[in-house]
Amino acid sequence: MVRKKPVTAEEFLAKLRGDHAYVAKMDAQAKRAAEIEGVEREVMAALASRGYSAASLKELQEEFAPFPTELANNLVEMLRRVTDTNVLEAIVRALGATRGGFDASPMTKLYDETDAPSLRWAIANTLAEARPTASAAWLLLRAQDHRLGQAREMLPLAVARTSPPDIANPALVRLLAEMPGHAALGLAESGGLGELAPLKQAYHRAQGWEREQVGRAIAIIERRAQEGG
Repeated sequence: MVRKKPVTAEEFLAKLRGDHAYVAKMDAQAKRAAEIEGVEREVMAALASRGYSAASLKELQEEFAPFPTELANNLVEMLRRVTDTNVLEAIVRALGATRGGFDASPMTKLYDETDAPSLRWAIANTLAEARPTASAAWLLLRAQDHRLGQAREMLPLAVARTSPPDIANPALVRLLAEMPGHAALGLAESGGLGELAPLKQAYHRAQGWEREQVGRAIAIIERRAQEGG
């Protein structure tokens, strides 16, 4: 049997260049990347004019985290001005580095209006990390909205961190049936002895990562009770 001669890198690239569909796809990707980069540059220029100079949103986190409230407010303002979904998601993720209060309403409004699941997930995660208390009532409603699917995965943890236990825990227990792992993440922070029975029931039903998280929540609550916390 005659073995085929290996294709060199140059020959492979030449073949790709002759594939018009491939070339068009690469051109579209390059154009989109340039658009995203251009919008982020505008955001960084606006922040630099206010005393927060960084080359990118990632570098902004490295330089200024945890964000002071002033910087957080500037980023929240950008959520009202920017329309590019990728840059919006990057801003939202950056806001997760905030450890002071900020107006969460533009972020919750964006969650309700966007149809991008990854942006919604990032918003939920940032609300859990930054814990803006003004969003507590909204979080309770959205965490229990079955239509939101995976986009609400981090909302139970945000509920536990923004609502008092007597409000958060009943909602989180109700969520154990459909999202036991993420509900357990919240109950690990806010749950008490009253939540042990439903958690143990969920543990026997759950599998894999979800079972692991439910078991972790049970252990944390039991340890907290023993320590008198």
